[in-house]
Amino acid sequence: MTCFTRKQICFLSLVLVGLVLIWYFSRQIMAPFLLAFLLAYAINPLVEFLQSRGARRDWAIMTIYVMLLVLVGLFFE
Repeated sequence: MTCFTRKQICFLSLVLVGLVLIWYFSRQIMAPFLLAFLLAYAINPLVEFLQSRGARRDWAIMTIYVMLLVLVGLFFE
């Protein structure tokens, strides 16, 4: 079992506090990036499925985005 020294614990604590402060002050800027990452991560399997069926990647992405917009439009109608 690894035992951390007091110096290492202080350093890791300062790094953690710094990261939390950076996240706190940039949360409004980071929100669109996080949303974009989650959306890209969620639609990737559908894009790969359409690619395996012979569609080009750009057309597969556009198709999925159009389908999502139609579904959202129908849901909020």
